[in-house]
Amino acid sequence: MPLPKVGNRKEAIRQKVENDFFEHIEHMKTEPSVLPTLSVSSPPPPPIVLEAVPALQPVPPPRNPYDKSTLPFYTQKAMVCNNAFEFFHFTSVIFLNQKVNIKTDYTLIELVAMLLFTCSKEGLQKRKQNALASARRLRSLIYGNFDINDKFITLTFADDNDFNITNLKICNKRKERYIAKLLEIKPDLKYVVVPEYQKRGAVHYHMICNLPYMPKDDFHSLWSYGFSSIRAMGNLQKAYKYLSKYITKGFMNPDFYRLRRYYVSNSCVRPTAFYEEAANEIENSIASMGVAPMVEFAVSPFDTLETTFLERYAAYKIARPLPVSGVIPP
Repeated sequence: MPLPKVGNRKEAIRQKVENDFFEHIEHMKTEPSVLPTLSVSSPPPPPIVLEAVPALQPVPPPRNPYDKSTLPFYTQKAMVCNNAFEFFHFTSVIFLNQKVNIKTDYTLIELVAMLLFTCSKEGLQKRKQNALASARRLRSLIYGNFDINDKFITLTFADDNDFNITNLKICNKRKERYIAKLLEIKPDLKYVVVPEYQKRGAVHYHMICNLPYMPKDDFHSLWSYGFSSIRAMGNLQKAYKYLSKYITKGFMNPDFYRLRRYYVSNSCVRPTAFYEEAANEIENSIASMGVAPMVEFAVSPFDTLETTFLERYAAYKIARPLPVSGVIPP
C-alpha cells in the first residue's frame, strides 16, 4: 500500500517493513509445507564405501655398476657418421658402461705418471680408457666428415713469442683466434684439431679441415705466431692413425689434465651407435650395394675391452648418407 503522508518519512518506512514481515509470518502459518517428506517405505540411502588406499611400493635399490647382469650388452656394433659406416663383430659379449678391469702390472712410465697425476691405479687406467675412446670417436668423425681432398694443416709456435708456448691453455686462445679467421673465409668450416707437445716442450697443433683453395701467402699470413703448413689430406686412414697417435700417447701427460684431447667444430656430424639387430640391418644394406671396405681388420693401438674380443672390423664410405636413426639395446 502507498506510504502514509506523515511528517517523519523514516518512521513510515520502518512501519511498512514491520507490517510486511508480520503478514509474511501469518501467510506461512496458513499454507501447507512445501518441504519434501521421507516415506517410511522408501529404501535407505546406500552406504558410503571408502576405497582402500594402495600401499606404497618399496623403492628399488640403486643399480650396482659392477654387476654385469644389470648392464645391456651387445656382440655387434655399428658406428654411423654421415656417409661413413664402421662395423664391429665380437667373439664375446661386451657390456655397455662396463667398469674397467684394474691391471695388476704397470710399467715404470705408468707408475711415474701416477705420481705426476697424484691418482690411483684405477684413475690412471680410466684416463687410458678415456684416451682410447677419444681416438675411436675421432676416427668416426674423420671418416664421416672429411674427404681425401680436404686439407691437413700444421701450426707451430716460434720461440720468440711473448707468451708461454708450453702452456696449453694460453696456446688454445691463439688457436681459437686462428679458427675465427678461417670462419670468416668459410662460415660453414668443418675442422678437427689435435694438440701435441713437441720435444722442445712447445705446443703443436694438427688440423683437418675443408678449407677451400687460397694463395699460400694469404694462408701463411693467418698464423702470426710461428710457422704453418698445408697439404691435401689424402688417405683418411693414415690421417686418423697419425692424429690418434698423439691422443693415445698423451694420456699420461699431466698438462692435458682436465683438458680436451681434440677439438671439433659444431658443423661436423656426430657419430651414432647401433647395436645387434639394427647394426646387422645396416651392414646388410651396405653389403647389398657392393661397396668395397675402406678399412678392414684394423684395431686400436692399445688392447681395450672391445679390441680384445674383436673378431672383425670393417669401415665403409659411400656416396651419400643412409636415412637411419639411433637405436640402443634394451
